[in-house]
Amino acid sequence: MATEPIDILSKVHKDGFTLSVFAIFDVLLIALMFFTLSSKYILASGISVDLNSEINLPEVPKNSMVGAFAEDSISVLNIRGSGMIFFGGKVFNEEAFAREIKNYKPRGEILLIKTDAGVSGQTLLNISVLAKEAGFKSIQIAAKSK
Repeated sequence: MATEPIDILSKVHKDGFTLSVFAIFDVLLIALMFFTLSSKYILASGISVDLNSEINLPEVPKNSMVGAFAEDSISVLNIRGSGMIFFGGKVFNEEAFAREIKNYKPRGEILLIKTDAGVSGQTLLNISVLAKEAGFKSIQIAAKSK
């Protein structure tokens, strides 16, 4: 070979492959941020009421927020102050809703009730009882002040 007379190959430093701990940490940190920020989750605001408890209205801290992952299927119920109930793409009054939910099979364990200030507490309690009879494990109440 042409390099043999001056022995260049013996003078070239062959650096072995090394993997820095900082490089591994950077890759893991980027992967953690990616999975955290791209995960699907639902943060349902409002008050969580466990329907399996003996107490009808448990005390809940003012800033309680309960999250549900996207794998948990949440059924949504909208109530307006005039007594209109929107559920499953249909409009009901209280009596018609009571008949409808008896035949309803919940997809998940959570019923999210979106309501406004015009809905009475008795209506919410009636719907909570109907939700428990239908098989829901808990409800989330999200209310608007107007």
